[in-house]
Amino acid sequence: MRQYRNVLVLIFAAVGIYVFYLANAMGRRKTQIRSLSPTFPPPWYNISTMGGGGGAHGGGGTHNRSEGGGEEKIPEKGNWRALLGAQEARILITGAAGFIGAHLSMRLRLNGRYVVGIDSMNNYYDVRLKVKRRDLAIKAGTIFIQGDVCNKTLLSELFHDHRFTHIVHLAAQAGVRYSKKHPIAYGEANVLCTITLLEQAKNASRMPIFLYASSSSVYGRSKNIPFKESQRTDRPISIYAATKLATEHVAYAYHELYKMRCTGLRFFTVYGPLGRPDMATWMWAKSIKEGKALTLYETSGKLLRDFTYIDDIIDGVVAAIEFSADWAIFNLGRGEPQNVPDLISALEKELNKSAIVNKKPLPPGDVPLTYADTSLARMLLGYNPRVSILEGVRKFVTWFKSYEPEPLPSGFRFTSVDPALNNTLGIVA
Repeated sequence: MRQYRNVLVLIFAAVGIYVFYLANAMGRRKTQIRSLSPTFPPPWYNISTMGGGGGAHGGGGTHNRSEGGGEEKIPEKGNWRALLGAQEARILITGAAGFIGAHLSMRLRLNGRYVVGIDSMNNYYDVRLKVKRRDLAIKAGTIFIQGDVCNKTLLSELFHDHRFTHIVHLAAQAGVRYSKKHPIAYGEANVLCTITLLEQAKNASRMPIFLYASSSSVYGRSKNIPFKESQRTDRPISIYAATKLATEHVAYAYHELYKMRCTGLRFFTVYGPLGRPDMATWMWAKSIKEGKALTLYETSGKLLRDFTYIDDIIDGVVAAIEFSADWAIFNLGRGEPQNVPDLISALEKELNKSAIVNKKPLPPGDVPLTYADTSLARMLLGYNPRVSILEGVRKFVTWFKSYEPEPLPSGFRFTSVDPALNNTLGIVA
């Protein structure tokens, strides 16, 4: 516990000196389109396989889900229309050019929702992929703003102009291993910017419902399998996990202090078309395709990951938006951990090419197993992941084969997560 406190103290102390800089940083670029483009959706976007994510409406009461044996209150569904006096959902998505953010923007627009997206478009990984996602979201009718979630002036204008009913906060600095080398960036993006956004929501003319991305990494090396939302998460083993856990704690404080309705979503190893190039599915597909060696980390037992296809994740997020809980944390995973070498085999089959595998010890900060208990999301959200690893890999590889990065638009500017690498299109991938 002392280590955990020390990590957070260091993060908060270090990021504090950047507050005034970040609050006024980053210009913005607006593109406003409210109707679907004739070229949307793209051919690989298989709408017919996707559910609407409605589900059961859980009420009050108690349910014993606590690791310590205590009673934990079941999250209560909120009638957001009555609570906010609104008939139309007006949704702000942060990180809208990210993997999950872009898919969520497209789905919500197809569902007829009013969507505003914001993204800083940084170069943690290839900016050209982020531009591709941004353009697809715009074609779907998303109002897109290039800007920083830590920019209080920009947020104030957005909240005034759009009067949001919901915020889905997906913007974050991702990556477990990168966080070890660049902890300050994680404190700024994942903690400070979240507080900035929560402050804006708290002071809005009508307080929107706040949903935010957490991570399976908060479970650390827990031996309680599968991972339940109610079990202890006070021993993070990476800076990234510590900042995501801090986000959960800050959100809970705003719920307690200001009665803000908050929902945390712990995502489990998401993959699929438009995915992140620093994640295993993409990296290994690229290595196999190019005939290069890939790295497989080893443990004393099996290396297991709860791979979850993007469409299933989006089903869960859409359902959580509609549920609008008073306070909740939901695991969103498939609930079927896969032996990681099986992913390599599936990629080999779809790419029709054998992998060259280099084995290395599991690095510090990584865990040997992720496994979601999704019973709470199933019960309250009607969450029901359907896409198997074989089907998901097939869909991903079909898209991956067709993807070619395009040159950046003339005059396009992006921000850098590392000032020494301002002109690098993608620092980690």
